[in-house]
Amino acid sequence: MGNVVTLPRKTIAMADHAAVVEVQSAWWSKINWTQAVGFVCSAISLFFGHQYDVPLDLQAQIVLVIQGITAVVTWVLKTFFSSTVTPNSAAQGAVVDLPPGTGATVEPVKMAA
Repeated sequence: MGNVVTLPRKTIAMADHAAVVEVQSAWWSKINWTQAVGFVCSAISLFFGHQYDVPLDLQAQIVLVIQGITAVVTWVLKTFFSSTVTPNSAAQGAVVDLPPGTGATVEPVKMAA
């Protein structure tokens, strides 16, 4: 079986293995939202910490904890709970027959033998 990808499902066939995943907008990405929430929480702790007389070293520790939790949650979501790809990610593989309006581009990909 050759390398084939179709949308709205992405099928990647390499050697004897195939994966079929949904293609979904980046706006629905759990990973993107986790990173955004982590950034906003860190910014809030830095910008508003002085209003509550939180020492700078404690603010730095709070940001460190928030970013550590964000990294772990991102890793868990990506490793165990990701079943979709974005149109741009789908376009980076061996893509055939992309429907119009996806915003993805098709470029030839050389696959290892």
